[in-house]
Amino acid sequence: MATATRVIAPTGADAGRVPHLLGSFTSALNQAAPQSAITRDWNDRTRTAEPRATRSTMSASKITLHRYGTDQLSTIRPTLVGVYAEVYENEIDEDPFFSVDRFEGRLTGHSARPSWEAVVAYDGGEAAGYAYAAPLPENTGWWAHMLQSLPAVDTAEDGTRTIALFEIMVRAPWRGTGLAQRIHEELLAGRTEERVALLVEPGQAKVRDLYQSWGYQHIGDQQPFPDAPIYATMLRTLR
Repeated sequence: MATATRVIAPTGADAGRVPHLLGSFTSALNQAAPQSAITRDWNDRTRTAEPRATRSTMSASKITLHRYGTDQLSTIRPTLVGVYAEVYENEIDEDPFFSVDRFEGRLTGHSARPSWEAVVAYDGGEAAGYAYAAPLPENTGWWAHMLQSLPAVDTAEDGTRTIALFEIMVRAPWRGTGLAQRIHEELLAGRTEERVALLVEPGQAKVRDLYQSWGYQHIGDQQPFPDAPIYATMLRTLR
């Protein structure tokens, strides 16, 4: 099932702080990118970073985007979990649904699907953000969780029609630079599915507006787990 996307800092969060809960994950955020199938360079503009424990400003930097498949998950998993733990620091403290253990369980389930892929952005030796996605299978439960039923023709899946964007997140110092969209478009580049679907956390109107500017439409709401929030469901046609 899907989880929320995150491209902005939680309200009131110390956006740059790597919290104690990261534990052993912290080191995974500061390492060179593992070997990937495809690497692309992206020369980012000069920018000022949000406050961090280790830096106050950023000069021009070189972002590289790396694509990984299921066979490389074990290599990048600590990085995926570490970024999640930092970005969702507040929610982890407040709601068991957002715990690191629950995220790891969802990651395991999502990555077991055929054609799962992730794109991770690195700024030198530091992970800046990522997204991952996989196609919805023929027997998917994705659409069954909609609070308002959709026409059967809109929810029929065959394993190749819809790719679900399960996670997209960018760490605080790289927000507002266009990196989230760059990761997003790189992940979708070369995919053969007809459309892409994602979920947006409740109360994140600015994020929903951002996705609409990327070509998504809000088609209804769903609750993917009994203890999950109610998410806005968004869809974008790819071809």
